[in-house]
Amino acid sequence: MPGAGYAAEYRTGPAATWVKPAPVADAGEVPLGQISDGTYYLLSDAQVRLAPQGRETYRRFASKAVNGSGVEAIANIEIGFDPSYQTLTLHSIDIVRDGRVLPKLAGAKVHVLQRETALDRRILDGSKTVHVFLDDVRVGDTVDYAYTVQGGNPVFGNREAGVFRLQYAEPAQLLRARLLVPLDRDVAIKPRNAPPAPLVATRDGYREYEWSQPNATALVVDAGAPGWYAPYASVEWSEYPDWGAVARWAAPLYEVPARPGAGVQAEIDAIARQQSDPAGRMLAALRFVQSEIRYLGVEIGAGSHAPNPPALVLERRFGDCKDKALLALAMLRGLGIEARAALVATDVRRGVKEQQPMPGAFDHVLVEARINGRRFWIDPTRAPQKGDIEHLYQPDYGHALIVDPGTRALVPMANASSALSRRSIRAVFDAHAGFDKTVRYTVTTTVEGGRAEALRNTLASSNLADLQLQYLNYYARYYPKIAIAAPLEVAEDEPNNRITTTEHYDIAEFASWSESDKRHQVAIETPDMDEMLRDPTPSIRRAPLGLLHPLEVTQVTEVLLPEEWSFTPDTVRVEDAAFSFERSISGDDKHIVFADRYQARTDEVASADMPRYLESLALARDEMGYRLSWRDPAAAAGGFERFNWTIAMLGALLLLLWIHLAAGVYRYDPAAPASAVDPALQGIRGWLVLPAIGVVVTPIRLVVDFIGTTDPFAADTWAALTTHGGAAYHPLWAPFLLFELGANLALIVCSLLLAVLFFQRRRSVPLVYSTFLLGCFGVQAADLLFAAALPAASAAVDAGAWGKLFGGLFGVVAWIAYFRVSRRVQSTFIRARPQRPAVPVAVPVPAWRGLPAAEGE
Repeated sequence: MPGAGYAAEYRTGPAATWVKPAPVADAGEVPLGQISDGTYYLLSDAQVRLAPQGRETYRRFASKAVNGSGVEAIANIEIGFDPSYQTLTLHSIDIVRDGRVLPKLAGAKVHVLQRETALDRRILDGSKTVHVFLDDVRVGDTVDYAYTVQGGNPVFGNREAGVFRLQYAEPAQLLRARLLVPLDRDVAIKPRNAPPAPLVATRDGYREYEWSQPNATALVVDAGAPGWYAPYASVEWSEYPDWGAVARWAAPLYEVPARPGAGVQAEIDAIARQQSDPAGRMLAALRFVQSEIRYLGVEIGAGSHAPNPPALVLERRFGDCKDKALLALAMLRGLGIEARAALVATDVRRGVKEQQPMPGAFDHVLVEARINGRRFWIDPTRAPQKGDIEHLYQPDYGHALIVDPGTRALVPMANASSALSRRSIRAVFDAHAGFDKTVRYTVTTTVEGGRAEALRNTLASSNLADLQLQYLNYYARYYPKIAIAAPLEVAEDEPNNRITTTEHYDIAEFASWSESDKRHQVAIETPDMDEMLRDPTPSIRRAPLGLLHPLEVTQVTEVLLPEEWSFTPDTVRVEDAAFSFERSISGDDKHIVFADRYQARTDEVASADMPRYLESLALARDEMGYRLSWRDPAAAAGGFERFNWTIAMLGALLLLLWIHLAAGVYRYDPAAPASAVDPALQGIRGWLVLPAIGVVVTPIRLVVDFIGTTDPFAADTWAALTTHGGAAYHPLWAPFLLFELGANLALIVCSLLLAVLFFQRRRSVPLVYSTFLLGCFGVQAADLLFAAALPAASAAVDAGAWGKLFGGLFGVVAWIAYFRVSRRVQSTFIRARPQRPAVPVAVPVPAWRGLPAAEGE
């Protein structure tokens, strides 16, 4: 039987007659793919009656254990209630096994415990929990139990509100909700996320609403979703028709006493003597409540929503958000500052605007103060805040409800100073002594606003040695041979609410050897910025992704080099609807500076926008992870290791392609000219001498120039120019060099072909010569375009280079015209491709055909 010692804590008995029993059918096919804890919920039934004597809530649950984990879950029953205003009645506890109902309530082991579940948040609510431990529960059993909790919190004055959930993260065979409202009471009902339509009936003086959701599927919300995201089907109901009604309910609770008490008045007078201006008085009152009143909530019964008198709070020196807010209100008004309480939802934040108005929509109390017409949101429960009035940090919770009889709606917290939350990092790698020596790594981090307050709280609750060890291990993920060089330094700028930390490290074995590239390399990492650009988990989502906003992180990384170093100055920007990112690279021969900036633009990314967001993150990450590399002088002298076999094979294939195309052009013969040939103009004389000299010289010049420009194709140089993160890397180097390889080989082959055709006086010479001239001009123009786009070569591309190019164009046009209209050209290049003489083939004729053999055979 239930424990007699707890007889006064709860009762047993049948359900009231107003309760409508719900059917519990056999589970049938269990959706195992949706179950995560071994339990299949056959029934969740919630029925609420707003009776004259108070609210009555009937609950019934039937759960089936499909495996051992499920047995553990359903064999332990927990029912919570507040004995200060509620009574609990247990109706039944049954085990259903193979169709048989086994009553268990009479012999159940029932314990009533006062477990302060919110004690970790320093809140005592006086609630109790009935624990029932069932014996002999097996896989396949169903535990079916029902109870009623009667009584409403007196703080609401018999005005009720609530929420029925009709979808969960676990599947259920039947979810049912039922609401009974007296005909003389009005309830506003708001469906969320398309719940089933209710059945509405009137009987026995009550208006009855019933929602039924059979075979409810599981809905699991992705990790990282914003707090306001509530996709579950539900029904919100409330006797508060609008937010103004909620404000009028709360107004008497936060009415400041005409006489706050002698102790409170003494503190008010002390601040008034020390501070003459309103801003200083507001800050002094806020800091007094933050520092002198520790956070502890005794929220038993009406205390869950009603604050204690300011005098009592000061006397006890503790209180929750309500108590501290009312004390702050009393002090501010005593100092002549206009102030009111403001209710906020710290979890759902801006999502509160979509909810049905009710007191339970809020979980925190702030103070709205006005100085010279300007609104300030202040939170007396925060740790003691530093900073002047312009740097006072307050998170933006989206919307707030001002506690005032005249309030009609929520107000946006548009003036909350959360925009001041930012972080900047300056990291210096001092390698002036050489990369083969220990490198000094100094990281200076400055945080402001909310981040400064978070760090201040961390410093207050931990010692510097432990904190420095955490920082050391953070960087050790990137540099395993890192060690602390000097103690962590902390500097505070209190007026600006800013904290600066300076870390000193030594990094041994900073450089590493890449066997594949045959080069030494140094990685310049930016861990803090990398954190901003990581892909979220999960990245393929159904729920939106919540982002920290507003947020600004800047990082400047300096590298002091041991010798002069060539690098490519550059600036890259990634613009996304959710964030912006910029990296610029600058410096001089022995000093490289990387300046990175990340700024969040929104607090969410819709699931449909995730592919775009992930692509933008990837683009930004591609610009990170810079590497400096160099080769050993000894290895460089050998030469053979620099040979780039891949490029050599590609060049050979291109050469074969151009030779194949040249062979086709060689076989091409245009039609003979229609005009008569003038023998007096035949021969390479006159103006044709100049093209003849060029035809002879050009192949030699092209080959010599090509040999002189092969160094970029060496394995080490190619890697330095085309490997992302290298000091000389640019994304255009690879396409530029490949273009140069193909174009130069094509010009060499074409020039040799032209020389052969020219001195054979072939009819195809005018066309081939004109094509070659246009090809040379096109390659030169492409070279200049590439060079202009490459920072390392752009300085050489000036107006003179472009002028020289287009000046040469006139020569190209002139010579093309000459070869088209010149009578000497038409009389000289008249020959067709030489034909090989035909070789006669004797074909013997068989004698049996009776034909005489040909004479001479």
